[in-house]
Amino acid sequence: CLSLELKPLSDEDKLDVLGKIAKQKGFSIDKEVLYYLIRRYSRSMNDLIQLIQKLDAFSLQEHQKITIPFVKKCLI
Repeated sequence: CLSLELKPLSDEDKLDVLGKIAKQKGFSIDKEVLYYLIRRYSRSMNDLIQLIQKLDAFSLQEHQKITIPFVKKCLI
């Protein structure tokens, strides 16, 4: 019988994962923006991934880079 222990991701690990997801989707997002998201929104990875997907769609629609002011504008 195999037993595995899963530990929650640290904030740094979450930032790394979110950065990699953004890269896979074809865009980059600054660490400062990711820090902002972690501090202001849910820390759940599922919620954060959905947030990245929404921001990607908004940035494509608006033809803008994802910045903190852009995040504030889109997610209010």
